[in-house]
Amino acid sequence: MSFFNDFLDYFSIDDMTNKICITTILGVGVVIVGKIKIENLSGARIELFSGKDKIVIDGIDLKIKSVSKGELIVSGNVKNVGSGEDL
Repeated sequence: MSFFNDFLDYFSIDDMTNKICITTILGVGVVIVGKIKIENLSGARIELFSGKDKIVIDGIDLKIKSVSKGELIVSGNVKNVGSGEDL
């Protein structure tokens, strides 16, 4: 089994259809995979929605490097990634 499958088993996740996966490399960027919609963006903050859930990326010099169906790549000095409830 792969690391990713072991990871899903660890958290008892069977279906990733309605889930968001966020991979962050601090000071470099972030990759978001899942069904997302870009709501607002600036060099300091990017706000996304996945259904009714809000995802906020805060940082310095944030730039969208790639947008494709189900994937968003943001470069910049990422300081915080959180949900709308956390902020």
